[in-house]
Amino acid sequence: MLNDFIVFIFYTSKMPNYFTSDISVLTKLFFNNDNQIVIFDTDNQLVKDDNLVFENQIDKAIAESVVILLSKPNSSFPFKHCIDFTNHSFTNSRTVVYQYFNNPNGTMRWVYPKTLKYPSFLTLYNASGMKSKLIRLAFANAFRFGLKSKLSSGNFQLVTNGENAVETLVKEANGDSYSIFTGTVGENRKAIIEVNQNRKTTDFIKVPLGDKSAKLVEQEKSQLEKFNQLNFQKSVIPIVTASKNPKVAIISNVQPNESFATLNELTDVHLNVLGEWYDKTKSVKTIGELVEYQQIQHHLSELEKDSQPVNDLKPETVKSLLKGLKKFQSTIDESQKITVGLAHFDFTPWNMYVTKNRLHIYDWELSKTDLPLLYDAFHFIFQSSILIKRSTFEEIQTQINELKNSNLVKNLNQDANFDFDTHYRFYILSVASYYLKLYIKQSPLHMQAHWLVDTWLEAVES
Repeated sequence: MLNDFIVFIFYTSKMPNYFTSDISVLTKLFFNNDNQIVIFDTDNQLVKDDNLVFENQIDKAIAESVVILLSKPNSSFPFKHCIDFTNHSFTNSRTVVYQYFNNPNGTMRWVYPKTLKYPSFLTLYNASGMKSKLIRLAFANAFRFGLKSKLSSGNFQLVTNGENAVETLVKEANGDSYSIFTGTVGENRKAIIEVNQNRKTTDFIKVPLGDKSAKLVEQEKSQLEKFNQLNFQKSVIPIVTASKNPKVAIISNVQPNESFATLNELTDVHLNVLGEWYDKTKSVKTIGELVEYQQIQHHLSELEKDSQPVNDLKPETVKSLLKGLKKFQSTIDESQKITVGLAHFDFTPWNMYVTKNRLHIYDWELSKTDLPLLYDAFHFIFQSSILIKRSTFEEIQTQINELKNSNLVKNLNQDANFDFDTHYRFYILSVASYYLKLYIKQSPLHMQAHWLVDTWLEAVES
């Protein structure tokens, strides 16, 4: 079974092409500026999958250009910066060899120095289930027995006249080794550098790759600095270290030293954390003044103007979901007072570790302090049920009812401005209106999106 799985990883990650999106990420990471990019590709291996601007001839390069070698040049050249996929011979330059592992579509997922002694990049991979366990086991054994090159999708050498930008950041974080996650494709894309000392991951450095992701990184730094002052006892959240590079965030690793799990079920540990957050942050506002409610109105308005899917989403499904969301909205009084508080906003199994009495939670870039209570609880139930457990809506309803009968909700019911059903409808409106607006324009649309849309439809029709 394991050998077959290793072969599967090896096969799916090997592709002969190079993608401009990967080149864009690598140049932003390692050189940290807006150098001219020159790509030498006489073998036509380049796949243009983003808006990277580049020259395609070496003789167009200037001294500060970043040269990307996809094909071997006939002679040496005196450039300071080069990413070489051809194993070219360089003199009077510093070279560092990196290996990488691809996503199934052939784009890079993990990048790490060839000298890396163990698969520390797996710290970036917090997932439960048999597949994740097999991936971890495959990489652990490959590194242990000197077979890591068998699992890598390829390698390149980075040629510079000194320390590269990643090494500078790792040194600032006092790391002695590192690995890189190239980020999830999209406007929020950021690279994450995993920093470790003595084979223990100590920090993650988030490097924004666009204007929107830069705002999110800045927001996460600001939120964490504020939340750490609240002195939470039932949750552990990251600490931010100041960097000489104001665009990045150096964030501590919250993975616990004690025994932990990645649980797909909402437990008392989760609810106790939410209760503490609410005790320290809750306030009362009218629904109409909430920014998130204004976003709901905007998304529904846009969907009413254009809800025609450009993919294999069924138009009647989209129409029915939009009708149900409008019906939910009609039950909400904008002048109604509602209790709001801190929400992580992506409160899911893959963003936390669970110990006996505490949650260790990371990825706070989307967090808000004025969302209706239980937003995170509803999100955990829906996301884990749909994307991990593939639960039916009836099973999700059972979990919602269990939440409604929990001690946390019994305490919240003492608040005159808390109404469980209103908070539940608000959550469905928020998440479904936002993602439906995105999903109708995505092509091709991933299967998980269909699962989510179908479940939201059942939710509004139940």
